[in-house]
Amino acid sequence: MLTTEFSNKIDFFMDDEYIKIQGISGSFVKKKGNYSFNRLKTTEGIRLFIFGSNRIKMSIVLLQIKKLALGLLCGFKSRLRLVGIGFRAHIQEISVSSFIRNINKLYIKKYRINRLFNFNIYDLPKIKILKLKIGYSHEIYYPIISQTNIVRESSRIDSRSKATILVVTGNNKSLVYQIGSEIRNLRVPNIYIGKGIKYFEEKIILKKGKRQS
Repeated sequence: MLTTEFSNKIDFFMDDEYIKIQGISGSFVKKKGNYSFNRLKTTEGIRLFIFGSNRIKMSIVLLQIKKLALGLLCGFKSRLRLVGIGFRAHIQEISVSSFIRNINKLYIKKYRINRLFNFNIYDLPKIKILKLKIGYSHEIYYPIISQTNIVRESSRIDSRSKATILVVTGNNKSLVYQIGSEIRNLRVPNIYIGKGIKYFEEKIILKKGKRQS
């Protein structure tokens, strides 16, 4: 048996197969597997017990539950910075019917479309699209799924220029950082001039060109 404590803002509900983690901003459902759980409510918070034969695997399961609970309490962020002349980001809402009708004309990767349809976009009146101008001859369209949010900020990073900052937020840590990685891969920073999409605190050591060597 292992145990850990959680805040009063987190609660747990269990049935035969699943454990539900309920928080301020939503909930997660996780399979129990070969383990059994029990909860005890105290004045200090919620104490969760896990029962099983393998202590190492039980500690891993508890760590996963802690991360899910942390996401429901505080959320997770992935900050990106667009560096380049004319690089812009714009967020707009379009109707789902218009999105499906023009889906072949949009520059969207197939796996992003498949993941988007897994969230039943037909039930939504509108869908958010991130439009990126990042140095190509066309605009890049990135659909924003309902479990995450992307916020555009304008921040002066030095005395001469302004940079466009994108902040990906959500409760699911793996999904937030996956989306941040996908957006960065749309324009990986150039190793010679540094132009591209970077993580906010990312530092790139530029290489010297042939003319400078």
